[in-house]
Amino acid sequence: MARRPEPLKELEEEILSLGGKVIAIPGDVSKPEEVEKAIQLTVKKFGALHLAVNNAAISGHFGLLHETTIENWKKVMGINLDGIFYGMKYQIQAMLKNSGGSIVNIGSVEGTYHSSYESCLYFE
Repeated sequence: MARRPEPLKELEEEILSLGGKVIAIPGDVSKPEEVEKAIQLTVKKFGALHLAVNNAAISGHFGLLHETTIENWKKVMGINLDGIFYGMKYQIQAMLKNSGGSIVNIGSVEGTYHSSYESCLYFE
């Protein structure tokens, strides 16, 4: 599942050219109904879900916390946090139907450090 159809199509073609099996589903991980549908389509095509990787994330607008817009905050949290929750929620449900599976959640180096300019502790 990816929000940009062009790179998704390129990846699908590459996997198929190497003899792999793939289902390319355009969608937005911040929308639970799209995540649920993607997992349902995957199970329908392959019969079960044994492995899932959650790798969607954005940085959003860098700046002072008090200057961050509510829209930017909701977009970042919708993808970076809610997207992982929605993915795992529906992935686990599907995996429990076939005795389990594995989920890999990929983070970013941005989660391991902070910058005073990007934190709420920054004062001019």
